[in-house]
Amino acid sequence: MNKLTIKGKIYLSMTCLLMVMESLISATYTYHLAQILVSAQEYNADKTLEMVIKTIALLVGIFLVRVFVSICRMKYLSDGEIKIKIGIMRGILKKTTREFREKPEAYYINLLTNDIDMYRGDFLSPLPFVFSSASAFLFSAIALHMLNPWLMLTGLFLAFLPLGINKLFVKLEAESKKRYSKEAEKHMATMKETLEGFAAIRYDNNADVFLKRNMEAVKKKRYAQSYYAFIADISSETFYSFASLSNIIGLGVGAALVLKGILNPLLMIAAQSYLVSLSNHVSNIGAYVTRILSTKEISQKLEAEMTEEEQKVLSHSKEDIHLIEYKNVSFGFNDRMLYKRFNCQLKEKGCYVIVGESGSGKSTLVKLLLKQYENYEGNIYIGEKDIRELTEQEICSYISFVN
Repeated sequence: MNKLTIKGKIYLSMTCLLMVMESLISATYTYHLAQILVSAQEYNADKTLEMVIKTIALLVGIFLVRVFVSICRMKYLSDGEIKIKIGIMRGILKKTTREFREKPEAYYINLLTNDIDMYRGDFLSPLPFVFSSASAFLFSAIALHMLNPWLMLTGLFLAFLPLGINKLFVKLEAESKKRYSKEAEKHMATMKETLEGFAAIRYDNNADVFLKRNMEAVKKKRYAQSYYAFIADISSETFYSFASLSNIIGLGVGAALVLKGILNPLLMIAAQSYLVSLSNHVSNIGAYVTRILSTKEISQKLEAEMTEEEQKVLSHSKEDIHLIEYKNVSFGFNDRMLYKRFNCQLKEKGCYVIVGESGSGKSTLVKLLLKQYENYEGNIYIGEKDIRELTEQEICSYISFVN
């Protein structure tokens, strides 16, 4: 819920409320269907016509509610996806260059594509359906109690049987999603490397090598995706198989009540529908909760990269910037020294060119100014301020850099 805007939360609430309304109307619709047959059995034409009209009205009501559910649900899902994408992008842009480079670019691309798709499909999407299934379950239980308390007790007992396996599928689905995310990131990195190195691959005749690597990455991603889909399917099928078994047993109990003359045979149509609703909706709740809980790690991964705060625009007067100075700067990589007690002043309104051989440290000089390296000796000043006292964001508010 924290990953939604106020508008998104309103749409989610409306979706849940409309789904509860749909469940109530559907339960009433089922009861009226059975009442049409009971009225006909009693040769009561007026009541039969009345039940037919009411049933048609309820059917129209179900259709209209489902239209509004679809609209509200799509708006809720869009809001959730847009907010988390903006939050992640804002978090990425607030990182320092060094923090950003701690992870490969493929990590961020995968985060904004595959991981968000899983979050949207397996976390945001099932949430309203949990409320819908819970309300449908409640209304079906009430309706069964009105028909016969024994039917309700039988339905409740059988409906909750499959929930014991829920924990196992949560673990299996969580592992499969984590594996898929990891392989998707590797595949993204391989594609990026191949496309960026297109010219070198062509000139060096290395196409076969890169093609082989790409195919291996594609296969691993596809296998991980197939395993993830397989576990999700098996989870759903297991719940629904238990639901079917419950329906058969419930039908047997209802038939026994009919044989004893306790229940009208025609009302058994409604009873069977409610029994199916009980077991199916408990199975649905189990499947939806499994999807939500198994996405917990992906959700936490996305949340860790998000930031809710807008970046503050730093203001400063141009008079502050009259000089950039390197003072006794020493820096190098490993045993190779690029600068030793280097001194230089870049004055305001001046135009300067840094000239040198490849690898002599031209770009490094600028990167030091941008705080991309901090293990140097000496001081670097922007105006009167030592860059060690400035954040990277503050430095970027003073300097524009085109690479």
